[in-house]
Order: sequence, then C-alpha cells, then structure tokens
Amino acid sequence: MKFTTNIRKNHKHGMRTIFGKMFWTNILTLVIVIVIIGVMLFGLLGNYVNDEKTDVLIRTADAISTSTVALQLKLNLSTGSAERLKYHQEYLSSIDLLSSITESYICVIDEEGGIYGTSTNLSTLSSVPSRIVKLIQMGADVKHFDDFNGHFQSPVLVIGRPIRFNDQVIGGVLICMPTPMLNQAKYEITFLFLISAIITGIIAFFIAFLAAQKITSPLKQMNKITKLIANGDFSHTLQVETNDEIGELALNLNSMAQSLQKLEETRSSFISNVSHELRTPMTTISGFIEGILDGTIPKDNQEKYLQIVLSETKRLSKLVSDMLAVSKMNSQTEPLPMLPFDINEVIRITIIRFEQVIEEKNLEIAAVFEEDSCLVLGDKDSICRVITNLLDNAVKFSDPGRKVVFEVKSDPAIKNKVDVSVYNEGLGISKDEADNIWERFYKTDKSRSKDKKGVGLGLYIVK
Repeated sequence: MKFTTNIRKNHKHGMRTIFGKMFWTNILTLVIVIVIIGVMLFGLLGNYVNDEKTDVLIRTADAISTSTVALQLKLNLSTGSAERLKYHQEYLSSIDLLSSITESYICVIDEEGGIYGTSTNLSTLSSVPSRIVKLIQMGADVKHFDDFNGHFQSPVLVIGRPIRFNDQVIGGVLICMPTPMLNQAKYEITFLFLISAIITGIIAFFIAFLAAQKITSPLKQMNKITKLIANGDFSHTLQVETNDEIGELALNLNSMAQSLQKLEETRSSFISNVSHELRTPMTTISGFIEGILDGTIPKDNQEKYLQIVLSETKRLSKLVSDMLAVSKMNSQTEPLPMLPFDINEVIRITIIRFEQVIEEKNLEIAAVFEEDSCLVLGDKDSICRVITNLLDNAVKFSDPGRKVVFEVKSDPAIKNKVDVSVYNEGLGISKDEADNIWERFYKTDKSRSKDKKGVGLGLYIVK
C-alpha cells in the first residue's frame, strides 16, 4: 500500500509536466484568441449588418417614394376608373415585390397620416402611430424601434422617408424590419465563424500536441540520461537532431558525460596508481624495519637498508606534497603574488639540486641564456616548482650519457615575454599520447618499467 502511495506522489501529469504546460498553454492561448476575435467580430459585424440593412431600406424607401409620385401623376392624368385601378394594382405589386426582396413590411401614408397603401403582409394595419406621422409631416426621416400601437408583438426597426412633390410633403414611406430578420445575417456569419473556430481548434489541438511532444521528447531523454549519469553510468549519449537550444543542451550533456567518464577513468587510475605507489614503499619500509628489529638484517648492513627506508620515505613525502599542491591549486581563489625575480638564477639553483642524479646518469647539462640575468614578473615559488618538475622529467626519461638543454630567450612575436624551454634526448612521446601528458595521474608507461617513482602529477602541476 505504501509503494502505491509513493507512485502516485511521484507521478506527474497535467500542468505539472513541461509537456502539459506547453500543450495547455497553447490551447488556452488559442481559445482566448478565438473568443476575443469572436466577440469583436460579433460586435463589429452587428454594426455593419445594421448599417447595411438600414442603407438598403433607405434606398428602398426612396424608390417607393419615386414610384408613388409617378403613380400620383398617372392618376391625375388618367380619366377612366379601370385605368386608375390598373395603375394602383401595379403600384401595390411593386411594393409587394420590394417587401419580399428586403424581407420587410412596407406602408405608404398620405399627408394626413392615412394609409395610402401597404404590402400584403401588412394589410391588416389600421393606423400609424401619431408620433411617426408628425415626423413625416415635418419632413424628417424616421429611424427607431416601434410596435405600431401593438400591431407587432415586439418592437421592429422603422425606417421612414417623407414623399416630396414640388418641395412639399405629400406623404411618407414606412419600412419595418423585425429584429430576427435584422440579425439573421449576423447569426449566419457567427455560425460559420463557430464552425471554423471548432475546426481550427481541432487542428490546433493536434498540432499543439505534436509540437509539445517533439520539444519535450528530447527533454525526457535528457532526464533519463541524467539519472543514469547520477548512478555512475556514463556510456549513454543523446542523439542530437536539432540545432536549437535543446540541441545545444544535448551536446553539452554528451560532453559532460564524456568528461565525467574520463574523470571516472582517471580517478580509477589514480586510486590504482596511488595504491601501488603507497603499498610498495610501505611494504619495503615495514619489511626492512622488521628485519632490523628482529635481527634478521646484520648490524653491518643496517645502514644500507636504512638508506633505502629513507629514500622510500622521501618518495612518499613527495607524493603527499604533490597531492597537496594539486588540492591547493584547485581550491585557490586568490591571485598568486606577482613579484620580480631572476629566472636564470632559478634555473641554475634547480640544476644544482639535481647534481647527484645528473652525475649518476652521466648527463650533460647546457643552459643557454641570452643574458646572464633575466628579470621576470611572476610567483617565484610556483615557477621554481615548474622548473623542478620539467627538469625532473627531462632527467628521468633521458638515457645515460645524453644531453639536457635549458634555453631562455625572448619571443619577438610577443612583447614583454620570455620563453623557457627544456629539451632532452630521450625516446620521445607518441602523437597519440602527447595531448594527454598534462592530465592528472596520466602515465605513458602503464607498466612503470621506466617511470617507477612518478604518479602522473608533475606535468599537471606544471600546466
């Protein structure tokens, strides 16, 4: 039961994952945009449709006004009642046609406000509100909502235009548009917008899903790889498929894994080297001291073996000193003290300290200086260690009877700098290993047949 509870707590879903955040953020943004566009479209479209409908009704009213004046002129000129009836019926038919086209109700009144003619759908209208008649008689246009004294169940948009003849108002044209008819176009366009929005939302849903999955998939792999790295497995690498920030992060993660793997190999090599370097002299020291104490080693040979013990003790001391130097350099935060000193004098003193080893291997030492004295600016103690380590390597890996050369010269390509070089006549280093000699605990001779004393810290300290 406890195991199940832990799984539920560690399980991530919904907005807690990057995938969920990206996916739902995109969907929410899309919904907000669609809603804003819909509201703006509905409002702007409503005004536009109303204006368009009003404009159509005004033009229709003007057309009816013109036909009414023409009808009145025909009636004044005609003599027979049959002819007058024919003109009137044609007039009413044209009103019905315009009513059908505009989906509206049309009413024509005379100068007294009486009904002169109506469309068929308004034939039951008995009277026109007096407030509308007064506006027409005043020659004013009418545009407001009215229910025509209860004739319509709800207020309708009324567009009224006075009929003028010889600059006199002889009547008026009233066109009524019910609200559902007025908003029909707006509703139809809004419906089409909703359909389009739904289709767009479905497409965007899948696009957002695929985009979020494509972006978060490498992150999931990185998460998996980092867990393996945290557990000490550096063998896995990420496949870099993009050139964006995620691809750069994957490259950096691969580089970090390689560096950690290399560091782990170095650490293992270091433990092996240090263990060997510590075990051998400790065994030697312990064995010789026990031999002296229990009398196994005769008194006349004790001094010889004590010299060996002293040599091994110095060797251990140097190993500890080098390790402490590395630790100090890695943790150092303050800058080194930069003071002037004579680099040539440092080289001379260092050679003198190696005099015994040089004579034992019968080496020839040459110091090539441009001048007897060469003042430089730096940390003298650190440079002394550099010169010591370089000379130690040069002597150690030189064959007996060979030559070691120190050279100090100015560099014409770089002002205010001097080059200090150390050469020997040894076997050399292969190109494959030349780039690795500056790393900690690296030794070209893994079997220690040539270098039995070093642990691979000398050149690292130099660098």
